Amino acid sequence: MVVLQKYRMLTMLRRHVWVVCFSQRPQHVYMVNNEKKQRGFFYRVLSLLELTSTIIFFLFLSLQTFAQSIENRYRSHLDTNGTTFFFCPKQLGNNVNINKFIYDMTYHTSNDSVILNFTLIANRPVKVTKMVLACGDKNYVGESVGTMYADICGDKYEIRTTSKFSLKDICDVFSQSDPLTFRLSLDGGGNASAAYSLSKWNKDSKLITRIFELINFQR
Repeated sequence: MVVLQKYRMLTMLRRHVWVVCFSQRPQHVYMVNNEKKQRGFFYRVLSLLELTSTIIFFLFLSLQTFAQSIENRYRSHLDTNGTTFFFCPKQLGNNVNINKFIYDMTYHTSNDSVILNFTLIANRPVKVTKMVLACGDKNYVGESVGTMYADICGDKYEIRTTSKFSLKDICDVFSQSDPLTFRLSLDGGGNASAAYSLSKWNKDSKLITRIFELINFQR
């Protein structure tokens, strides 16, 4: 009798253990899986937020950089007759028959022309007799080309030259997709040139175009 009671108690205990271990397992697995899904969704949302914040940060940084670049590209001065815009000196590479080339531009809103001055370093003292701005198959010929001064620079020579272009031509030049090349005719029949690289042209032409949009607005 005692043995039978013990057997029944053991059977009931085994059934209870089975219920605890097996009947509750699917619910536990479901809860674990559900928790994993929730964690996965949370991590995806977090990653999306991190990506969005990163994009916003770099967008803000690029806008700040662009703003700083355009501020460093020109200066303006208001007088009784209008506004003078001075485009800061820009040095170009890709030089042919000259060692260095730097140009700048000046425009006053009361005029229809842009003064383009440039400084070049050459192995000998030379005079520039003709100035052409070339973009692809388009050529713009400068007027009133003349030497401003010449000086000795170490074992080379520094020559400062001035020229004049119409405002329309200059605006057209910087709206071109092809990089700008300065083609110079020298006294004695020689030639020289300096050009933008494509990457620098893409950046600088956009800045200059925005400045001329401001100029045209104020005219």
